[in-house]
Amino acid sequence: MKQLLPFLTYFFAFGCVPRTPTIGDQQAVRPSFEHGAFLADNTCSTCHISQRPAPIDDEVHGGGGECQECHVPKDDRSGWVPVNSYDHDPKPSSCNKCHAYRRPAEPHPQKVDCVGCHNTKSFSKLGTAE
Repeated sequence: MKQLLPFLTYFFAFGCVPRTPTIGDQQAVRPSFEHGAFLADNTCSTCHISQRPAPIDDEVHGGGGECQECHVPKDDRSGWVPVNSYDHDPKPSSCNKCHAYRRPAEPHPQKVDCVGCHNTKSFSKLGTAE
């Protein structure tokens, strides 16, 4: 019976199956953690929702997109490669995904994305092009 007591104590305290690491575990946040492999089936906000930047405006961080839609992680884990201007090459399949609030009024048909009619990587307001 004396030998059974330590076993039962351990069993009820830790269970009988190997634990899956959680974010609180040091193994999950070790320096060799590969974010690229993790992001294949997850998003940044899976673990870092509290670190999401506040929206600067509707276009920057306000659309509710995921970080990796515009940013890529640095190889040395020191942060993200900043995006000073989004490279629209190749041309995105949708403008409305990021710029829906800038959609022009009539005569543009409703619920049609810019790329349905326009074949360009950038636009300027009428009368502002050089």
